[in-house]
Amino acid sequence: MIMSVSSSAVPPVHRAHRWFLSRLGRFLLYVSNWRVNGVVPQFDKLIVIGAPHSSLLDAYYVLLAVWAIDIKVKFLGAVWIFSRLPILDRLNGNTDNPDIYGIRWPLGWLQKIIVKRLGGIPVYRYSPQGTVDQLAKSIDQFNHVILMLAPEGGMEATERFKSGFYVLSQKLDLPILPIQFDYGNRCFNLLEPFHPSGDMVKDMKELREQFDGVKGQNRTFRT
Repeated sequence: MIMSVSSSAVPPVHRAHRWFLSRLGRFLLYVSNWRVNGVVPQFDKLIVIGAPHSSLLDAYYVLLAVWAIDIKVKFLGAVWIFSRLPILDRLNGNTDNPDIYGIRWPLGWLQKIIVKRLGGIPVYRYSPQGTVDQLAKSIDQFNHVILMLAPEGGMEATERFKSGFYVLSQKLDLPILPIQFDYGNRCFNLLEPFHPSGDMVKDMKELREQFDGVKGQNRTFRT
């Protein structure tokens, strides 16, 4: 059953205790006519996957939701979001390297501090070797953590989910929490925790089916 989520429904170990930001997040979600539905499960460590990811606007609404329910999260972000502005590639001068998307700006250093304080972990997509193993070591050091990942790997429609989140879940024996980015009903739906069986093909199919028909900002998810 899906129900409205409040900060009191978040497990104590994951509460961020951001008095001002939690109220700001709730206010901005309210005026945007968005809501968060579901239950934050009682696990010390959890991998969260959200789809469909089809717009940079997703990050804005996710941030408001995180603030609104007052929860601490970690997330992977392309390295450019830590110091660059999301300007069109044609102004960039180099579209071959996704790590230098956007343009530099004078307050990039401040942007880096803010994104890291929000839980960001930079990922170099141009040289991804060893990313999952490095991330597993980092997560293993935390006593409590919620890691948010984009299973599609970007904003374009894909026929398959990237395997990184699944491999990480297997390595650390962590449950997966699917969240629907439902622009049709203007809400985030937190579904039931998913426990991988070890059969990646079967599990990936089941996970994708949980997002089938969900309308994102720029496209509807199809299996």
